Amino acid sequence: MPEVAAHLDVQVEAFRNRPLDSEYYPFVWTDAVTMKVRGVGWSVNAHAPIAVGVADGQREVLGLDMASDEDGAGWVAFLRS
Repeated sequence: MPEVAAHLDVQVEAFRNRPLDSEYYPFVWTDAVTMKVRGVGWSVNAHAPIAVGVADGQREVLGLDMASDEDGAGWVAFLRS
């Protein structure tokens, strides 16, 4: 199982660090999904901000993250990343 996680880590890192300036995105949507994350004896709300752009009629996920709070500082950090 660690080999699968290591392979996914490489793919996630490549996705997060790919250049976005090679395309022109005339439309960009941002939103966040809130979900309950549970463990043994605890549960917390987690927020997943997402940005989707449209280029040449095709939608592309530009970014996705996880945050413990959906506040202004979190959105600024997400959009800068």
